[in-house]
Amino acid sequence: MNKPGQKTVFAQIRSQRAALAKIHAEAEDLEDHLVVLEARVRDIGERIPMATVHRRIGTRHKHIANAIR
Repeated sequence: MNKPGQKTVFAQIRSQRAALAKIHAEAEDLEDHLVVLEARVRDIGERIPMATVHRRIGTRHKHIANAIR
């Protein structure tokens, strides 16, 4: 592989790693949010409807997917 080809490949790898790091950070934030939410609900003694959980997760996934593009 020639030098310009290597530079192109390395640039693509860097951008993909940056996107992956962003997704990883978003996933950690989501996990933290869900842990706090579960703790609050346990303190109250109520159950979280699954529709609420899926709705919250779904909107975050849409934002993450749009950030990648």
